[in-house]
Amino acid sequence: MKIKLRTITLQSFQGNLDENILRQFKKGLSLLEERDLSPRTYRIVSDSVQGSSPELSQSLAEYINQAQAYGFWGIGLPFDVSDKNYLETLETLAKVPFDTDENIFINLIPANNGHINLKAIPEISSLILKNSDAPINNFRLGVSSQKLVTPFFPFSCAQRHGEFVVGLELVGFLTELVRNNNRLDLNQLRKKIITSLLTELTQIQDSLELIEQETGLKYGGLDLSLAPYPYPLEDQSVVTLIEEIGKIGRSRGEVVYEFGASGTHFINSYLTDILRFIAKEDDTIKATGFNGMMYSVLEDTYLSKRYMDDTFDINFLKLLATTCGCGVDMVPLCGDVTNSSVSGTILDVISTAILLKKPLGVRLLPVENLRHEDVTKFKHVFFANTKVKEMKEGATFEYLPNQQDSFSFKRNPYV
Repeated sequence: MKIKLRTITLQSFQGNLDENILRQFKKGLSLLEERDLSPRTYRIVSDSVQGSSPELSQSLAEYINQAQAYGFWGIGLPFDVSDKNYLETLETLAKVPFDTDENIFINLIPANNGHINLKAIPEISSLILKNSDAPINNFRLGVSSQKLVTPFFPFSCAQRHGEFVVGLELVGFLTELVRNNNRLDLNQLRKKIITSLLTELTQIQDSLELIEQETGLKYGGLDLSLAPYPYPLEDQSVVTLIEEIGKIGRSRGEVVYEFGASGTHFINSYLTDILRFIAKEDDTIKATGFNGMMYSVLEDTYLSKRYMDDTFDINFLKLLATTCGCGVDMVPLCGDVTNSSVSGTILDVISTAILLKKPLGVRLLPVENLRHEDVTKFKHVFFANTKVKEMKEGATFEYLPNQQDSFSFKRNPYV
């Protein structure tokens, strides 16, 4: 099995999007098609939006219109709500046609340089809860721990104008590789995976660097994250890969290993370590973004089944987030979930990201009228279905009258 391109994402600053960049990007897509490397989707992402003004709103509207004219599957708009002007920034967001335009993805960033805007978190939670009557909208609304250059939406934020980054379909390739080499010990298997990946990724990168030469657009790197692709490739599940590794050394008489059982965090760490080695320690591949495991519950056929079977819960996803590259992603919630529960989950993930100095994101989908253990009924090619689970009330210290907007984890609390 060959590795395919899941997506290619163009970074382009709003207010600076010109026809030449868009034409060259289209040319690059044609060149990839000639090499049998056409991505499933191509996307565009803006630099971060902050503040409020008529000029800013007009600039955003023009950016959206121009991107739509060029047929981008997704238009990413990151909003920086990490400073004291977060309410003004949210006013600008309110003018974006998010509810009516299914191509728009929103990324809310409430943290910057280790500081969390505590007052912005419940405002973000309110936006998420507002969508409970149209929960599919929260598929396009994410919260991230930092401004990150990644092809994966909605957590992307442009930082280099005219540069493109690429996401891959790696899960099927690695699952087949593990299945065919399941007699190797973990050290040998690790070496086999790294060698095989580098061979394939180098060929892909050579083509992408050729696109850079032919178009003048800058190649920004690969995000090596293992992300599911739910349709039509049901075997593109992160769970399938983890369970394949979990079967190694198992005798016929033993119970079948399933995701969520003891050892899952080890396998998660094992795979993450391989990706991080290629991304950070090997000079062959130019990497960007998360470079980790993506546990997107509603986007992963078998992950959603394991969630249905109670083999794991949202707290287990938080544990995996300490080593994986995504966070708590695409988790359905009861329709009556409270603001404090959603806010608490966001704070848990953001604080983990800051303390461990790694990017993480959150996507939660409250579903109106669904109660504990009811099953979702989404009808979307990207979505599986699973049951919702209740969440306990979260902490509410951000509501203290004298609570400052910004909080940071400091070694010396008196500084």
